[in-house]
Amino acid sequence: MSVSYKILKIGGKESFYAKFDANNLLVIKWLDQRCVHVITNFKNPEIATVERWSKREKKYNLINCPEVVEDYNDHMGGVYLNDMLVALQKSILGAKNTI
Repeated sequence: MSVSYKILKIGGKESFYAKFDANNLLVIKWLDQRCVHVITNFKNPEIATVERWSKREKKYNLINCPEVVEDYNDHMGGVYLNDMLVALQKSILGAKNTI
């Protein structure tokens, strides 16, 4: 990536840089709490608006983020839930066998 963290920080939170490489891969660097790097081959660098909870203000605020990040967050929740349930099931089975 040719854009550094310092340059993104000047642009403020929610700023991002997108670039297509020679293989038609879209590389995105987005400044959230920290830098988030995403590489995709099926999305355009479009902006989506999402809600984020603010502890300080105790309300939801609208922020801008790349559409790729929004899609990832929407579709990966079930994967993490499945991993949690599998781990829970293993611990329950292990507890029954030790008695």
